[in-house]
Amino acid sequence: MFIKASLDKSKVVKIRKKYGIPKGNITYTDLDKPAKPLFSAKHKLVGKPDYIVKRKEGHIPVEVKSSSVEIPYKSHIMQLAAYCLLVEDVYNAKVPYGIIVYGDRQFKIPYSNILKTRLIITIDEMRNCLRTNGRLKEKA
Repeated sequence: MFIKASLDKSKVVKIRKKYGIPKGNITYTDLDKPAKPLFSAKHKLVGKPDYIVKRKEGHIPVEVKSSSVEIPYKSHIMQLAAYCLLVEDVYNAKVPYGIIVYGDRQFKIPYSNILKTRLIITIDEMRNCLRTNGRLKEKA
């Protein structure tokens, strides 16, 4: 499933410059106008990355944040990992990394098997917590 971006060339140039979005074909955007959420039946996960850029090495989700930081927040890395998982499943495509943009700085986050596993464990823990009415289980 491919969701075509409906942006004219001049707007794409401005967006790329403003957010430091890498070269490639923007195949999805949610920042300029609301886009249809991506849904993975396999992982029962839904989300809307700000951009997806198709490059030679694969599909790259891009998440734009309004804050400025020295290092990315762990929660933002997990959010980006969820977008990588969605793109991998929905587009049936390789996702080598994602990008988080903060102000004038961006971070390229490798989408590794370790990050994917941490994400799936975190999602499972969150679902378990919801099933137990929000109570965390005591660890021995």
